[in-house]
Amino acid sequence: EIPNAYITSAPQERYLPGDRVQYECESNFQMMGGNYATCTNGKWSQGPICRDMKCEPPPEIAGGKVHGVKKSQYLPGESARYQCWQGFQMTGASTVVCRNGTWTELPKCKVACTASEEDMARNNIELKWLSRKKLYSKSGDFIEFRCRRGYVVDAESSPFRVQCMEGTLEYPRCKPGSKSS
Repeated sequence: EIPNAYITSAPQERYLPGDRVQYECESNFQMMGGNYATCTNGKWSQGPICRDMKCEPPPEIAGGKVHGVKKSQYLPGESARYQCWQGFQMTGASTVVCRNGTWTELPKCKVACTASEEDMARNNIELKWLSRKKLYSKSGDFIEFRCRRGYVVDAESSPFRVQCMEGTLEYPRCKPGSKSS
């Protein structure tokens, strides 16, 4: 008796040493090992294992969720889609697929960086390339700042090209003054 499998060879009343019984797995199960068991010394050899190819519901991810209604089981080839919470940016594919009983690689939702007008004003800086009041950037992206008019670079300032790291920006600073020519 093999779980999730059935015998495909003709049944016999008695089996002699060396006789084989052939198996097939039920649908959505994959056979591991040979497809038969052999009678040896009154016992059966290890038959095949029929592995369930269905997937459990896709797992939760930090900073995001599965979009739509989750099913209790997914058949091979079925997919699910993730979305990130507001203020998070997705890396990787948003859609995952059930393959061989497991999900393809899950996306990650990373905290986005927000360069706000308040933070920039506090440090006397502005965005170098944009005139927007706020900028949202993905983790790993670079943002460039410059001093506002009437301000110069503070000698103790961090660099003006800043990388967003998991929602954190290290703002450069400017101090009152003018550029000497």
